[in-house]
Amino acid sequence: MTPDHSRTPLPVQPGLPDPDLVAAWAVVRAATLRQQALTVPVDRFGHSVDVDVDLDATPTAADLVAHCASALAAARPAGAGRGVDPITLAVTGTAELRYRAGAVDPVQAALLAELTGRAVREIHSTPERHPYDLDLLTDDDRRQPHRWRQAAHRAVDGPAPERHRAVSEQARRDPTRPAVVCGGEEVTYGDLDTRANRLAHLLVDRGVGTDVRVALCLPPGIDLVVSMLAVLKAGGCYLPVDPGYPSARIAFLLDDADVAVVLGDDATPDAAVAGRPVVRLGTEQAREQLAARPDTPPADPSDPGRLGYVLYTSGSTGEPKGVAVPEAAVGNLLRSVGRHVTLRPGDTALASSAPVFDISTVEIFLPLVNGARVVVATREQSRDPAETVRLIDAYDVRFVQATPTAWRPLTDALTPGGRRERLRALTAGEPLTPDLAARMLAVTGQVINGYGPTETTVYSTIALITDPADVTIGEPVDDTTVYVVDARDRLVPPGVPGELVIGGRGTARGYLNRPELTNLRFVPDTWAPTTPGETVYRTGDLVWWAPDGRLRAVGRIDTQVKVRGHRIEPGEVQARLDAHPNVTACAVRARAFGPDDTRLVAFVVTGDGHPLPLADLRAWCALTLPEYLVPTVCLTLPELPRTGSGKLDEGALPDAAQTRAGLTATPDGDDGGAQPRTAAERAVARIWREALWADDLGVHDDFFELGGDSLVATQVTLRLQQEFVLDVPIRVVYQHPTVSDLAAALVRARAAGGFDVPAPAGAGEVLR
Repeated sequence: MTPDHSRTPLPVQPGLPDPDLVAAWAVVRAATLRQQALTVPVDRFGHSVDVDVDLDATPTAADLVAHCASALAAARPAGAGRGVDPITLAVTGTAELRYRAGAVDPVQAALLAELTGRAVREIHSTPERHPYDLDLLTDDDRRQPHRWRQAAHRAVDGPAPERHRAVSEQARRDPTRPAVVCGGEEVTYGDLDTRANRLAHLLVDRGVGTDVRVALCLPPGIDLVVSMLAVLKAGGCYLPVDPGYPSARIAFLLDDADVAVVLGDDATPDAAVAGRPVVRLGTEQAREQLAARPDTPPADPSDPGRLGYVLYTSGSTGEPKGVAVPEAAVGNLLRSVGRHVTLRPGDTALASSAPVFDISTVEIFLPLVNGARVVVATREQSRDPAETVRLIDAYDVRFVQATPTAWRPLTDALTPGGRRERLRALTAGEPLTPDLAARMLAVTGQVINGYGPTETTVYSTIALITDPADVTIGEPVDDTTVYVVDARDRLVPPGVPGELVIGGRGTARGYLNRPELTNLRFVPDTWAPTTPGETVYRTGDLVWWAPDGRLRAVGRIDTQVKVRGHRIEPGEVQARLDAHPNVTACAVRARAFGPDDTRLVAFVVTGDGHPLPLADLRAWCALTLPEYLVPTVCLTLPELPRTGSGKLDEGALPDAAQTRAGLTATPDGDDGGAQPRTAAERAVARIWREALWADDLGVHDDFFELGGDSLVATQVTLRLQQEFVLDVPIRVVYQHPTVSDLAAALVRARAAGGFDVPAPAGAGEVLR
């Protein structure tokens, strides 16, 4: 056994025939990998052998044993796959599973060994059964998940208070208490409630009522929070829309959701909202209209089943899909998260996520329903870790939530100030790695890992992380039911990965205008419903139960990916690329370029055979897709690799992290191709090449046209700070997006003693 391998014995009687062991392990391995045909690596007395197994070709367990005996007799040496397979059945007088350290969870390996022993007994007792029909679940296995759920969460009688009612109650208790701060402006609970009441009356006059959609095309800020509350007070539901989206996408969302009113401001693009009633907050006309409305709340429809908001997620068919979330589900979410993150009057939380990202619901409303203050970061502040830390320190922020991608640079920015013992950190949207968990624990007082799709209202499970070597997605939140099922929708034993199915109060109503998709993903609870007719959501996420009742994430059963917290269906991006006049074939995949650095990579085949410049590809995608759906790397191939059956050969796609993106300086004859001339330009160009995975670039090429985005800009500023021994705000990259301009700005800042870094606007005036 090699030094980097661990082992766990199989609980079987000594001297058991090898074919029985191989057959049993094949059954368990097939369940684990959700495959009917697979290769089983076996180490027999020091000789490595591969056994190919097709469960459909072995009608009974006895046939499977006979097949394994024949394969072992042939003693075919293991192929190339042996070196990369993380787990092997070893038979050396005794039987054990050997697994590569770091590639297989030791707890899971022990569970799989136990299941293999159970499979041996099932094969012997019912040799006439099909291998897939062998029952690996004990009666205790069937009961245990229910007991775990009961122990992990409480079923709360009655729905939680609706958000607008809870905030109004806080305003009644103490109207002068600070509620929301953004960019130097502060509103108290009394002011917040009054402004929301006036706007709610205006919306009612515009026909807003139960389930009527209102689009919020606003940047983060106080007007956005007021608008959310106003829509709820009017009885409607809101649809957050990023005003930075392409006009074509905004128009699609408004049409698909059939919004009645758009709440925007002067910056809301006219082309996107053409034909829709628009209230532009902040204008003189809007101020006059609101001043004429009562400051008391309108009549409340008090419908507990009404919608609270609609959020659009990426769609595999090429169009985004709207998730309709009931207000009662949001109330249950806030009550559940509040059990893990206690916020009281006088505490402060930070809201730094974009409103179109569902975790923003927790950031904004968890503090408000509990009487705490929320500091809303501007776009510029939220994308600059140094600015975010200034907000945390200036306002004594107790609660911060962000994706793992955002937390990594934030931990770097927090480190110089030492550990913030009172800061509670919540992360979600992507897998939390042990390395990042350790970094977060080092700079905060508490780390919480949350999991949940938009369709089950932000968080369905939560885990308190105390040991970075033991990261899970935890246990279900209040009034939440979870099942882990196999490819045949049967409950699986602990240790076996299966699809996570979620039900309970957090379950969304479904997808707007997508009845077929709704019926496919929102299905009746046939496992253990507490109430007839209950609906559960099929997440498509693979997880497994640990013996302590916590869930551990594995991956996906489809091509859906998470990139920087955003859920992405590659099919939506591919549909846009397919429409490009020079693209004849394409594939889009997510690839890891470093710790917590996952990027979208486009593999394209062009009609003329020439490489497709990344700037052209990004410009084409940006006409209809938001920034997070635009690939940051493009590899042009002569053809897409195919399997013998004509399907895309995933394994034959180039490793984008090991292959330069093919970026080159602007072609000769254009001034963009000029090479770096000064030491500062050479330093900036070198940092850009590494961050953008570029072969070459000119001093006048644009950072963002070459695939740069807010995360890459954050990485670049950290490298620039080390190179130039200078505090470099991320806004500098946005203000100077070419090598020459940025190098010149850095030289000027060195001469002047640094860039101007203003304190958080208004911090001195509003700090309590």
